[in-house]
Amino acid sequence: MENVFHFCHYGAGDIFISREFVKEFISKIPVNHYYSHGKNYRILADLQIHFTPITDKHRMRSYYYIDGQDLYINHWMGVTSRYVTPANSCSIENAYRMYNDYLKELGLSPLEKSVVDYLPQPDYNYFETNGVRRFLDNIILPFVIIDNCLVQSNQAENFDFTPVIDKLCDDLPDYKFVVTSKISLEKRNLFYTGDITQTSDGFDLNEISYLSKFTKVIIGRSSGPMVFCMTKDNCLDPSKNFLSFTYKPQAAHIVNQKENAIANILWSPYVDNFRVYSAIREVIEEAYG
Repeated sequence: MENVFHFCHYGAGDIFISREFVKEFISKIPVNHYYSHGKNYRILADLQIHFTPITDKHRMRSYYYIDGQDLYINHWMGVTSRYVTPANSCSIENAYRMYNDYLKELGLSPLEKSVVDYLPQPDYNYFETNGVRRFLDNIILPFVIIDNCLVQSNQAENFDFTPVIDKLCDDLPDYKFVVTSKISLEKRNLFYTGDITQTSDGFDLNEISYLSKFTKVIIGRSSGPMVFCMTKDNCLDPSKNFLSFTYKPQAAHIVNQKENAIANILWSPYVDNFRVYSAIREVIEEAYG
């Protein structure tokens, strides 16, 4: 083996979940490693892995294959329904099973740690966190992150969070609300992640992940920004509260088994303004007492 080409044709969340497994492949196969995907090249900056564009050699419907002295590894779990279903689009447990199967079929030793140790652990020193630090220096806590980005994997209904955010800002003036996608609202206690992170290229999923270290409440629909908040540190923090509005509970978070998280992992099927608002407010008030 001379080269390993990691690749993912799909979402940023799939790439994020793959990061700790990629580290182990690098350890087990000490050759040149590359990662090809269609997202920003900085997404895995801390892995210091070579980024290359997607080409025809990266077979979307193959889990892995060997071409001469090169190994190609697909990190998209949705190749077939073997590791992913419409109800469970992105879980660390399914990823663990998939990568162990890869290793067994390649004749390599199995994963060396427990599932929880493969929860993403970004090294934020490689990302542009100055904007987040300025924000934290200039506000009085607490704040709540609401990921209102549209979902792209059919795990949830794309209802409009705007009326809910509007009412939360008005009814809870002592809280700051940090929203991931701009909406037609301006409030004294409403902030947008892009204005906070101020990254050089506009890509800020890892910077949002860093911001999530400093809040107790993260709301969303298991889309990219929310997934990037589900780091190992956050999932093992009993003060953290994740509330996800998805069709089914299995699709709400990257952690599906209670033993793999100490944080409060919550799910709601609601999409109407009143019940979404009520569910969020209840979590905020319980988190911050």
